[in-house]
Amino acid sequence: DFQLLLREREILPALLDLIKRSVVSLHILAFTFDHPEIQAAIVGALQRGVLVKIILDQNQMERKGSCVHQKAVIRNLFEWNSPLLHIFLYQPLHRGRNAVQHTKAAVGDQAAAITGSANFTRNSLDTCAEFDICTRCAKIVKSLCCMLSDLEKKGKPFHQRDLVPLMRAEELGCAHDNEVH
Repeated sequence: DFQLLLREREILPALLDLIKRSVVSLHILAFTFDHPEIQAAIVGALQRGVLVKIILDQNQMERKGSCVHQKAVIRNLFEWNSPLLHIFLYQPLHRGRNAVQHTKAAVGDQAAAITGSANFTRNSLDTCAEFDICTRCAKIVKSLCCMLSDLEKKGKPFHQRDLVPLMRAEELGCAHDNEVH
């Protein structure tokens, strides 16, 4: 039981629907994540009492100048001050310049999943050639849940206090970059 999703006209609505239908838990694994509609849907899930776990690439979050919009989205989610929001940063065991957690997946209530090439960003969903698969196949969803649980255990918890120095570095970097010499 699966459906092939193409570009924003199918991927974004399916992802938003998965988030909105989640009543117990929502797990998101993303390389980059900055789409405002996804952020709003996650806020709605938190308000409904859904446990939300987000696993992000550690290098993307900690690298100065990268994912400024993602850091802003994460800051906005933290501002809800929900005990149901848990964010983890994962770094692959393979060290190297290009070693990243590049998988994208969302699982709602351990019953439905979306996974594929699309980052959860405006750029990816609005302009790139992407495809994802949406499935309720119990075997696939269970496998994704096991993978997410494993990555969560290997990842490091990320808290609002961890974001502050990253945001300051971005602000200082932007201020420095805008200086006229």
